[in-house]
Amino acid sequence: MIHQYHMKKILLMLGFFLPDILLLAQDSIQRSLLWEIRRNDLGRPSYLFGTVHMIPKDDFFIPDGMDHCLDSSETVYLELDMNEMSDMGKMMSIMDKCYMKEGKTLQDLMNAEDYALVKTKLEAMGLPAMFFDRMKPLFITSLAGMDDGSQGGIQADDIRSYELELTERAKVKKKPLKGIESIEFQLSIFDSIPYDVQARSLVDAMKNEKAGDQMMKELIALYKKSDINGLAETAEQSDEALKPYMDLMLKSRNKSWIPRMTEAMKTGSCFFAFGVGHLGGPDGLISLLRKESFVVTPVIK
Repeated sequence: MIHQYHMKKILLMLGFFLPDILLLAQDSIQRSLLWEIRRNDLGRPSYLFGTVHMIPKDDFFIPDGMDHCLDSSETVYLELDMNEMSDMGKMMSIMDKCYMKEGKTLQDLMNAEDYALVKTKLEAMGLPAMFFDRMKPLFITSLAGMDDGSQGGIQADDIRSYELELTERAKVKKKPLKGIESIEFQLSIFDSIPYDVQARSLVDAMKNEKAGDQMMKELIALYKKSDINGLAETAEQSDEALKPYMDLMLKSRNKSWIPRMTEAMKTGSCFFAFGVGHLGGPDGLISLLRKESFVVTPVIK
């Protein structure tokens, strides 16, 4: 059986597989995690907030002005509709999509030494080989990344999620909550990245855990400073194996979101909250919105 805390981890991760450290190269953008979006043909402004999908609870914070922006908005948009993630039946029904096709296993994708490394790490987390051996390697990378090497790893109670926080606040404020993408779509991205590339990324992550942990600490420190440019510079050292797939994981998704965001804003003021890696750079949401004649300015309180 899967330990209960591992299921909590999985529920936190579903839909947020794409690592937060995979950030686009950024233009020089003013420091802010929270942005106002205006256009002459629309009424009230909308807002864009950059999140980290999972963050240690001691590092979690709410930026100044966020509550006001949330109160001023009519609808909240996340990457996914988090209400779906509270439906255990739905979650269990899509778990099959977390596994590789055609009976592929990790042992098919890596040599014996690398497989032994992965197996030892995951079994130390309480995950039996029968559970992870057919799982898509990038999903395993996300799961393993939540382990801190202590007994049982990072517990769900030690993690805060901006998406879960915003879901709760939307409920309290009785605001509709919607997703810009579906869970099924995000899972499908993993079938577009060759499994051997995913496996190489997984092995590299496990061989360089200390470096990865240090980078994540640096990224969180920069996030707390709202330093989008600093985040990009640090992320330049990110996963080499996955860099050729940046267009698939970020750029093409950003471009597909712009018409959806535009249509949503025509119906009323929206509060968009997406991973911070989607915001900056020439192919980021801020630049793409500006190309569509939106005025996008930082919210400074």
